[in-house]
Amino acid sequence: MAICVKKVLLTLLICSLCYLLTAAERFSAPAIINADESDLVFRAILIEKSLNDSSFKCTVTQDTFDNAVKKLEANKCDMVLVKKSPESLTISANLETRVFAVTPILIFVNSANKVNKLTISDLRQIWNGDIAQWSFFDRSNIFSIHRFAMPSDDSTFKYLQHRLSLRDKAQHFPLDTTQQTITIVGANPNAIGIGAFEKGLTLKNVKLIQMVDENGSNINFNMPHTVIFRRQDKNKVENFLKTGKK
Repeated sequence: MAICVKKVLLTLLICSLCYLLTAAERFSAPAIINADESDLVFRAILIEKSLNDSSFKCTVTQDTFDNAVKKLEANKCDMVLVKKSPESLTISANLETRVFAVTPILIFVNSANKVNKLTISDLRQIWNGDIAQWSFFDRSNIFSIHRFAMPSDDSTFKYLQHRLSLRDKAQHFPLDTTQQTITIVGANPNAIGIGAFEKGLTLKNVKLIQMVDENGSNINFNMPHTVIFRRQDKNKVENFLKTGKK
């Protein structure tokens, strides 16, 4: 009788361990690869989610886009993050994409500048150097336009290049952060700057420029954050992005 009880208890213990292992595997932290030059925004999004939901856990590593996608296809990670629009990505048929967040892109000038809005064409020509002086918009201001933005290899400026079809060598003075750009533009009446929205920015001595299309309708510049995943994992990924559970 004692032996039978021991066998039953042992069986129950084994079943319990199997269930726990299965549950641990089912809810294990997904492996995410960030395929962008800077993962600060991604990390901020994930950290904010984890603060709001204790069950939201994941691991984030860094790699090139090509390597990250290869690892995803080889089932060596669960999803890949990139700051690009889905339509600009070239991926295989067994992979799928969706935008899970956006970061507003800010265009700003010195507070003393009389310009309040620009068209897409205006901004393209300014950055390509085709419009070199503020007198094009304001006859009382004959000074040259000074351009400040992220480095040319930064994802924010790369997105802008793609969005505006800028020349590869669009001229500007590169600064490391949006706040640095704001500070420089705030001290230079002839400057225009571009940066990504971040929490805690101080827009001192600058004003935001409203972008409009050729018909005068307002346009918002939003840099998309895209997640790439295996097509068969769609439900799992969408559930994770909502709740943090794999």
